[in-house]
Amino acid sequence: MIKKLSPDSVFLPVPHYVAATHISPASEWVVTSGQVGITPDGAIAAGLEQQTTVALENVFRILSDAGMTMDNIVKLNFFVKEGENVEDLRKARNRLMPNTPVASTIVFISGLVVDELLVEIDCTAAS
Repeated sequence: MIKKLSPDSVFLPVPHYVAATHISPASEWVVTSGQVGITPDGAIAAGLEQQTTVALENVFRILSDAGMTMDNIVKLNFFVKEGENVEDLRKARNRLMPNTPVASTIVFISGLVVDELLVEIDCTAAS
């Protein structure tokens, strides 16, 4: 069972944010490699909002392949290239996951393996 935890005693900085996710007991786990804004045909999406959209869609495809949905997401980690506007990332996340609060971390980094990439997302999911 997955239970989202957001106690009143902890500040929640943005909408669709939870302080933690409690899993008890988990029978199946999916831990993704970092997903980036590259479409299935190999094209790099333009801009942070679109790259976040593509990367999250890639995460959703992986979860689907394992018989899971975004409701199974335990934690998302976002690695964003320095200088990008994190609000563009949040727009994409909130559009694709409007009713799915999830524990998450956003970290600014100096760069990714391909210079044009602006975000990498890794996901932990459980059922």
